[in-house]
Amino acid sequence: MKKIVLSALLAFNVAALLSAQGEDPVILQSDNVVSSAPESNVDDATVLSDADKSLPDSLRQQREFQLMRSLNPKDSLLEDKKVPEKRFITIGFTVGPTFSTYGLAGMDGSTAGWGPGVQLGINCDLPFGQKPVGQYFSIQPELLFAYRHVPMELVGFFPDGGHDMEGEPTGTYEKYDATDDVIYMNVPINVKASARYKKGRAFVSLAPMISLGLYGNRTVDGLSTLLFQSDADAHREEPMYNNVDFSLYSRLGYDCDKGLAVSLGFQMGFIDMQKASGEGVIKNRSLSLNVGYNF
Repeated sequence: MKKIVLSALLAFNVAALLSAQGEDPVILQSDNVVSSAPESNVDDATVLSDADKSLPDSLRQQREFQLMRSLNPKDSLLEDKKVPEKRFITIGFTVGPTFSTYGLAGMDGSTAGWGPGVQLGINCDLPFGQKPVGQYFSIQPELLFAYRHVPMELVGFFPDGGHDMEGEPTGTYEKYDATDDVIYMNVPINVKASARYKKGRAFVSLAPMISLGLYGNRTVDGLSTLLFQSDADAHREEPMYNNVDFSLYSRLGYDCDKGLAVSLGFQMGFIDMQKASGEGVIKNRSLSLNVGYNF
């Protein structure tokens, strides 16, 4: 008799608890539990822990609602709002072709064309934490090595051995073809803004970039001249080019959730590359197509 009374009280308490939570009572059939409540559509793509995901649907919904209120209090009561995306630090590599030229000034008649090259490097993406600002912004330092080939048509003065009445050498100005082959080590610090779009994140970034010239060579009529070092063969004690450059580096691209990343970059140099004054101004310009993978 006592067992029957206890069983009745237990069933009554369970029914009362479920009614208070707005759910229909469950019916016990042997070892199985059948619920008349509709199937829940809980989105697991949130910051729910593994322990939370193993809870029954009703408790998972309550736990998700609590997280929404704690992480996004302004929008947590709207059903279509989700918990902010959890972002992680990523490390990746990139490689791709480049097309480079020079911005020339004060060199009348001289022109520079676009030449092919290649760029490769590594990067590290550091989100601004899990707060709302971290959903859209990150810092991405990079280490890039770039080879560039730039064709030019230069105007040079060729003396004829004579002098004018003021004692200045006389001669003619003539055009000649030259090509620069240079290798730079670039260090941009990208300020990256991104937003979720389908199965990835579209982004735009802007970076101050320091470049160090590792190797440079100019070829004219089959003869080579060093650019970043003094050249005894060319009777030059000073380098032709400064081996340090400062520029602005911007990119527009897309990071896939599965790791693939692609972007289009543009570099605009601000420092005159020519070491000697009075010989005009040469500044770096470069386009790059970057394809990489983020871990």
